[in-house]
Amino acid sequence: MKTAVLANNYCPGTLETVRHFKNIQKINYVIIETSRRKIQTSNEIIFTKNNILLEKMLFPTKQKGLINKLKKILGEKNIFILIIRLFIQKYKFQKFLNELKKEKVEIIKVKKHNSIKTKEFIIQNKINYALFLSSNYLIKKVLIDIPNFKIISIHCAILPKNRSLHSMQWSILNGDKTGHTAHFIDEGIDTGPILKSDYIEPNPGENLIELRQRINSMKPHFFLKVIQEISENKITPKKQNIEDGIHHRVLSLDELLKANTILTN
Repeated sequence: MKTAVLANNYCPGTLETVRHFKNIQKINYVIIETSRRKIQTSNEIIFTKNNILLEKMLFPTKQKGLINKLKKILGEKNIFILIIRLFIQKYKFQKFLNELKKEKVEIIKVKKHNSIKTKEFIIQNKINYALFLSSNYLIKKVLIDIPNFKIISIHCAILPKNRSLHSMQWSILNGDKTGHTAHFIDEGIDTGPILKSDYIEPNPGENLIELRQRINSMKPHFFLKVIQEISENKITPKKQNIEDGIHHRVLSLDELLKANTILTN
């Protein structure tokens, strides 16, 4: 079995995943997407804005980095801040590449995952599975339709009921159990065949940000568990029925705060 990782060039989970698989079920390739989408949807803008506001409210003392201090002095879009941010991004990316090389995994850079270059590489190297960690674009048919190849994603909620953005927070608002679900990617959003779900209980006093971070930190182990069970023929993909779940809308800041209150009480 050959396995790859699909990630963008600023994905923090890539290195952790490669290291977690080391000496157990080696990851052969990391396919890095270098292009960044310049235009976000209105839902993505609201999602990001409300998450940032929530984090600032829950962790006010964390907002003291150099960039944040300079933004207060010079303004959000000051050219000096943009140059510093670009320099930091390039430095972090090079450091990330250097660390990956130490793990002796082959690194491939593509402009977009959804490309003929990626497709041909997967076919030529007979890759069986790709672990989807991040991308700036939804995965398209050019990859989904490759024969003898599947892409595995981990969704931060229990499928099929809670799909799309803020699914974990919606789970809390609706009184559902929290956790994550591994599934194959299809052309929909969080609608592909389910491979495995794990329930994750919130810790006492844990807030929304902390719970999400803890669930995310479990991804490498969950990916490994799923890949191992697939290789041992212990998993039978279960097709989702669209009507069994909800594609949630993005929550407002007030709704996020309500979910946080429910979680922490």
